[in-house]
Amino acid sequence: MQRADNKPKKFIACPSRLFAFDQWHLFITTMELYRLHRVDLVVVYIQSVEAQVYNLIKVYEKSGLVQIRPSLEMPSTNTELDYNPNSETSWQNQLTNFQDCLYEFKESAEFIAFPDWDDFFFTSNYNIPYYPILQKFAEQNPKVNTFIIDRYMGYHESLDEMNIKGHKIKEFWKKGIKYSTKDTQYFYGKAIYKPNRGIYGVDLHWANRVENGYIEMRLPLKQAYIIHARDYSNVNLDGRILNTNPLEKNFAKFVRRYKLSSLLNKLPKSEALTVELNKCLGFNSQGMKVLVDKSESKCWNYHKCNIKKVRANCLMLKILGKELMI
Repeated sequence: MQRADNKPKKFIACPSRLFAFDQWHLFITTMELYRLHRVDLVVVYIQSVEAQVYNLIKVYEKSGLVQIRPSLEMPSTNTELDYNPNSETSWQNQLTNFQDCLYEFKESAEFIAFPDWDDFFFTSNYNIPYYPILQKFAEQNPKVNTFIIDRYMGYHESLDEMNIKGHKIKEFWKKGIKYSTKDTQYFYGKAIYKPNRGIYGVDLHWANRVENGYIEMRLPLKQAYIIHARDYSNVNLDGRILNTNPLEKNFAKFVRRYKLSSLLNKLPKSEALTVELNKCLGFNSQGMKVLVDKSESKCWNYHKCNIKKVRANCLMLKILGKELMI
C-alpha cells in the first residue's frame, strides 16, 4: 500500500504487471513512445522478469519516468486455506494491481491508462502528446470519464527472429512491427480514464464502477490509436510505422546519456520465458480457455500453466510489508 500521491500529473500509465517477461523489445518500444508523447510516469508492477531486462527497467527508473512496484502476491503457505488464493484471481492479481494504481494516483493524475505491453499507443504526430488530445475531448464532454482508444490488430517480430535477421531495435521499429489498417478491435479497445470524474474501479478494457451520470466515448482513430502488436498474422498486415526517426533519435540520446550499450548487448536473444508461457496460453489465449473449462476454478490465471522450470536467468520481486497507522 502506498500513500495517495499528491503531486499533480497530466498523464500516467499503469501497464499490466510483468510475469515471466523477457520481451525487452516491447518494453523499449512502449517506453520510448511514452517519452515522446510526454507521459509523466509509468508504474511498472513486476512479478517475474528476466534479470538483464530488470536491469534495463532500473535505468528507466533512474531517469525518473518509471516507478517499480512488486505485483501483489497473497500469502499461500502456512495459512488455513487448502488452496493458493493467488490462483483464484483474474490473471494473477492483475486487476488488484490496477485498483492499487488507480487509488494511489486518483487525486493527482488528470488521466490514467492501463495498457498492455504490446499496446503501442500513437497520436497523429510524435510532437502531439497524449494529454492535450484527451483534455480537449474532456473539456468538450464534461460527463465523459472513460476514453476508449481503438486498437489495430498487429504483429511483432520475436527476439529469435530479430537475432536471426540481425535486427537491432531500429530495424524492429521499421520492419518488425506490422498491423492491419482495415481491422480494428472495436470491442476490445483500451480505456484511458479521467479519474476525478466518478471512477471507482477499472477492468481490463473498461471501467467497472462508475458514478451515475458518467459515460464513455471512443476517440477518433485520426486523433489516437493503438497498434496491438500480438500475433494477428491471419489478417492483412498492410501497415507499418511510417516515421521511426523520432523514436531512433530519442532512444540514441537515452543510450548515450545512461551508457547503455553494454547492457543492451547482454539482453536475451531469445524468448525462453515467453515461449514456455505461450505453450500454456495458446493462440489468442485459447489454451487457457481449455484449462479453465476443465478446472473447478473459472479464473483465467497463470497458476494453471504449472510452469516448473525455465532455463533463463529470472528474478522475482517480493512484497515487504509494514504496518501503516491511519
